[in-house]
Amino acid sequence: MEPANDHTVFVHVKQVEAERAPWLADKVGLQVIGELVEAPY
Repeated sequence: MEPANDHTVFVHVKQVEAERAPWLADKVGLQVIGELVEAPY
């Protein structure tokens, strides 16, 4: 199986865990391409 080059993945995390997004992306050889977006309460 080969990875797709044309997909975007949105990761939903608690705000206090948002700093882990770049770490997670790096683990799979990718990078974060957008800004943090906070959901309304």
